Amino acid sequence: MHKGNKKSKTNIIVSIILILIGTYIYVLYRQNIIFKNYLNLDHIYHYQDCNNNLIKYYLIYCLPDALWYFALLLIQIALLRDHFLSRFLLIISMLLPFVLEILQLFNKIKGTFDIKDVYIYVITLLVILWKERKRLFLAYYN
Repeated sequence: MHKGNKKSKTNIIVSIILILIGTYIYVLYRQNIIFKNYLNLDHIYHYQDCNNNLIKYYLIYCLPDALWYFALLLIQIALLRDHFLSRFLLIISMLLPFVLEILQLFNKIKGTFDIKDVYIYVITLLVILWKERKRLFLAYYN
């Protein structure tokens, strides 16, 4: 990050906030999380039946992933420089959740493939590309 680059610093601060919000939702509302037993969170109410309510489902199961993905991309953009490795890492970050979902689909990694996650990743990617379009694309043509 270049000194004095206010936009980069803002992106990193917003990323940290998004990560915290996503983690808050995940810890408080997701059942069967790995570290639940270690944090002694058994007293917290969990939404057992979100499949009947699509809005609750997206808020509890998809929103944390979208927030984390958005944060990852914001950090990558904040650190983006005009050289190959920097751009390559941004592209890897853009593809990462899609690759993970495909690996889950084919049982190559632990997890459950969910097409709703893919939808939310596409929306998140489109939002970040729209938000950063001038910086990501137009800056390289000047």
